[in-house]
Amino acid sequence: MDSIPVILNARFRDAPQTVRMLCYGRSAFDHAWLQRRCDDVEVCVAYMHEHAVPYVLVQPVDPALTPRQRDRLAELFPAALAA
Repeated sequence: MDSIPVILNARFRDAPQTVRMLCYGRSAFDHAWLQRRCDDVEVCVAYMHEHAVPYVLVQPVDPALTPRQRDRLAELFPAALAA
């Protein structure tokens, strides 16, 4: 596993808006899996949660996000958007 954090840019499904996450300690397999599925941020977050890959939301959040997307980010990253 690599201890150097890597940035993952993932899109909301069927939308052009992206979310930038910082991922820690992921394996080469994790990296390849996440890169293949970066077209769906929710799938990526579910994978990292299930496989204990530490991750955080990188600020600032894209200003082009819709209110629905911002609400979903608040659910996926409650600590990041609480401030």
